[in-house]
Amino acid sequence: MAEDERPDELEELRWNWGESYSIAEIDGEFCATGREGHNRSKVLRADTVDGLRREIVADYATNGIPKGVSNNDYSNGITT
Repeated sequence: MAEDERPDELEELRWNWGESYSIAEIDGEFCATGREGHNRSKVLRADTVDGLRREIVADYATNGIPKGVSNNDYSNGITT
């Protein structure tokens, strides 16, 4: 992959965490919610992609993602 073809930070975050979290940029703020299969997921927020990455890592370390939940059946209002 050429240097100018490298994914940007948000794309890279989605690549690494997109199966467990829905990740978006909304009005200049970076947001993520766990793909837990219900609408009650906590919304993680940060001003930077790196800040959101730290929020996701901390959330995952604390809460993980429930086993047996299909990410394909997920909807919580944040779309990517």
